[in-house]
Amino acid sequence: MLFISMRCSRTLIAWLVVWSLQLVPSVTYAQDVGPGREVRAIRHDLPILLTPELTRLRAETKSSTPLNIDDVLIVDDHALVQWKASGINEIAIMAKRLGVWWLLHEIFIVSPGGIASYCDDLVCPGNPSGPTTGFIRQVRDVPPDLAAAAAALPLVAAADKRPPVGCANGYCTSADGDGYCVPPLAFSHAAHGECLFGPYGISANLAANDAASDTFVSPLIERAPTEGESWLARGGNAYFYLSGTLAGSSTVHVSSGTTLDVWFPFVLDTGKTYSLTIAHVTPIIGPTNGTLSNNTLHFVLPAFAIAPGADIMAEIDGDPLDNP
Repeated sequence: MLFISMRCSRTLIAWLVVWSLQLVPSVTYAQDVGPGREVRAIRHDLPILLTPELTRLRAETKSSTPLNIDDVLIVDDHALVQWKASGINEIAIMAKRLGVWWLLHEIFIVSPGGIASYCDDLVCPGNPSGPTTGFIRQVRDVPPDLAAAAAALPLVAAADKRPPVGCANGYCTSADGDGYCVPPLAFSHAAHGECLFGPYGISANLAANDAASDTFVSPLIERAPTEGESWLARGGNAYFYLSGTLAGSSTVHVSSGTTLDVWFPFVLDTGKTYSLTIAHVTPIIGPTNGTLSNNTLHFVLPAFAIAPGADIMAEIDGDPLDNP
């Protein structure tokens, strides 16, 4: 812990000036590797990003063990973070994009003796102590320099020292490409769909509608904003885009009350108002404001209709603009 002597106001002012110029070394945990400012940003942001996951985990395990971030390893603009809570050991894979840290993938140990990975379709590491360096090297978005340094994390170092085993006790799932939905986002009365799109998480509950049972939206494609579309650019305020085409033979009429929840892989500014606009539906939806809780935006939609073959386009913006 850092203590500041306050015997002399002059000394304090001088110290604060030096701190503002970043001439004082950053305070980090001894096991952390990387710039102090970025380590602190990750240690601040990750618990916020993990809140929905930890809430579900604690309900399932009947455990209230607090989150503990053991190690932060940063190489350039990518990071590996080892954490544990409620009996789960995990390595989070993060990257700094658009000036903020994104949670891209998660690798966690499944008891007994297996590893689950929300990353790409990979050869399972098959080591009950943790993912090996070779496994880390296969994950999309992990650059070679970060993979080479991964053994600095105790879970990886322990896995590297033990003989590999097969996939029988573990599993690997994919969140690559356009993502996946469980179940497919079909249109039916009170249908529910949960989707993972790249790093984003989406949950939709459709209100009553007159769609046939084989009517669905495909493909669902998400994308993050470019720097020019984002809050970093003058006049930019986009945070998320989603599109899809309605497959079916007739126009679908949906009653009011459809809900859409979007979890963001980077920490949202709680001082902003976030709005959703959906084009190519009748009438156009929005901008309609959402509510923010646990880094998830919740929207309630009015009634709308979608014609067969319509290319639905949704956008989430944040106001006020950072650069008016």
